[in-house]
Amino acid sequence: MFSEKNLFVLLNPKAGLTKADILEQKILDWGNTNGWNISIHQTSIGENFSPIVKKATSEGFQVFAAAGGDGTVSEVVTALREVNCPLLIIPTGSGNLFARNFYIPTDVQRCLNMLKQNSQVIPVDLMLVNGRYRMLNAGVGFNSRLMQFTTREEKRRFGFFAYLKNVGRSLRDILATDFYLTIDDDQKQIRGADVFIANLGFGLHSWIEENEFNPNDGMVSVFVTRPSNFSSLFQILKNAISGKKQESEVVCHFNVYNKITIQSKRRLPAQADGELIGETPLTIQVIPSALNLIVPLKSDLNLGLDSINKYFSEMFNHPD
Repeated sequence: MFSEKNLFVLLNPKAGLTKADILEQKILDWGNTNGWNISIHQTSIGENFSPIVKKATSEGFQVFAAAGGDGTVSEVVTALREVNCPLLIIPTGSGNLFARNFYIPTDVQRCLNMLKQNSQVIPVDLMLVNGRYRMLNAGVGFNSRLMQFTTREEKRRFGFFAYLKNVGRSLRDILATDFYLTIDDDQKQIRGADVFIANLGFGLHSWIEENEFNPNDGMVSVFVTRPSNFSSLFQILKNAISGKKQESEVVCHFNVYNKITIQSKRRLPAQADGELIGETPLTIQVIPSALNLIVPLKSDLNLGLDSINKYFSEMFNHPD
């Protein structure tokens, strides 16, 4: 698949529950077995990946991997924008929504095997959120409060359930406010409790399906909602995914092809790809086909179905 078998891995030693040294050895063993030259850099908090990536390309590395959670992937994506090299996601975090959206397997060896078979490189849209590149989503209101109340330790310990256990707390005392949206130069004032901007889905479907959150369609979807309780929140999500008619709690839905700016009457926390990034205002620009991503072939989706099925079970069978 790749003419030059050189892989540079940025590995977050704090992501997930697997010890970094064990994970690193698995990756190196795969490289030795399959004839790949692999270099691994263990990242640290607050590190700038851009000079590391530039140095790696000058040394002949043409394929990069992000081994960690969604936060790690976001940082690597930002660094790769300067070198235009393909990215392999090795999902070792708690949520791994990037990987789930593309049916990327969570097993390290099966994931690395995509470098030699049953895979393709596709262009993926990115969002430039307050000056930084993001792939998944962004927002203010309930969704950012959920990120605010979910600690890194909880995510490491409970995985996806870390978010579920904080839904009630995040919804408690949430108040509607006036949002001022500028969407592709069109200004709107809307009252709601949450603004959610999605480039990809919620980890429940992928680029393979025809859906609202196609990551290479040159646009993002914006939802202004009023979630009132745990059940209504998930009803909103399921309706959005299935394309059902909007219920009363979905105030409005827009498609953005260029840029959206979100301001609020009172300052609200903002998040992007699951990380708090400050407060409103929030500006998001759509960058079409900005990342080359290594994903399974449509004919071989079984590579990642194990993690998808587990995620479905967690999402929809968890008690209120």
